[in-house]
Amino acid sequence: MSFCELSKTLHRLHVPIDSEMFEQLDTLRLVANVAKHGEGAALEDLKKKEPKLFLHLFPEFPDIASADDLLLSERRFVEFGSAVLAFWNAAPEYWDVKSAT
Repeated sequence: MSFCELSKTLHRLHVPIDSEMFEQLDTLRLVANVAKHGEGAALEDLKKKEPKLFLHLFPEFPDIASADDLLLSERRFVEFGSAVLAFWNAAPEYWDVKSAT
């Protein structure tokens, strides 16, 4: 399931997902894909969405940055962690693992 499909499914289930959390999770998805796969569509999408993650090396030319140039601050890790926690805490009744087994 794609991230977009997941979002639509959660919306149909009336799971409360705020836009800031969704944006953080989407950025985290791109960061994870860049870390796993390097060059590719996720890198290009991330450079467009979050050029600041690459500007430390090429402030005037973020387009030439590569996956190896990705730099995440401690603050960004905390923001990503908070978004993941907010997602799982948004509607705990949907995540009841005991009832699914």
